[in-house]
Amino acid sequence: MNFVYFLDFLNSFYIEEVEAANRVTRQERVARMVFNRDDNNDITDRLTQETHRRQAMRTARCVRILGKGVVKVVHRCDDAKENNVLDLSGCQLMQMPDAVFHLMRNTALVTCNLSNNVITKIPPKLPLSFSLITELNLSGNRMSGLPQEMTACTQLQTVDISSNSFVALPPVLLQL
Repeated sequence: MNFVYFLDFLNSFYIEEVEAANRVTRQERVARMVFNRDDNNDITDRLTQETHRRQAMRTARCVRILGKGVVKVVHRCDDAKENNVLDLSGCQLMQMPDAVFHLMRNTALVTCNLSNNVITKIPPKLPLSFSLITELNLSGNRMSGLPQEMTACTQLQTVDISSNSFVALPPVLLQL
C-alpha cells in the first residue's frame, strides 16, 4: 500500500481515546505557565522533558489504538474480496478512506455496510467505484446529503439512511 494512502487511512478514523490521549491536561497547562520563565531554566528543562515523554507515550498509545482499526478495516476488505460484501460498520470512520478503494479496486461489491461510524459525507468515488451494489447501509452516521453520483448505482435496491442528519429525503434517491 502506498504511504499516502496509509496516512489517509489513519486520518479517516475517529477514535475518542486518541482525542482524549492528545488533550493537554489542566495541570500541564498551569505548569507550563508557572515554569515558563528564563530564571528557571533547569526546572523548565525538566518540565519540557517530562512533557515530551508524556507526548511520546500518548503517541504510542494512539498508534496502538489506530493500528487495531487499520487491521480491522484491512481484514474486512479481504473478506469482501471473497464474498462481495464490504462491512465497515462500527469501524469509527470519519470518512471512506481512499485505501479502501485501492484495496477493493478489482472487486464487484454487492453490499456495502458503512453503518455506525461518524461519516459526514459519502465521496462521489464510492458510487462510481461500486456501481453494482444492491444494498447500501449508511445508518448511524452524521450525513446530511448524498452525492449526485449515486445515480450510477443502477442496481441499488435497498438504502438505509436512518439515524443520520437528513432533514428530508435526499433527491438523488428519487432518481434511482
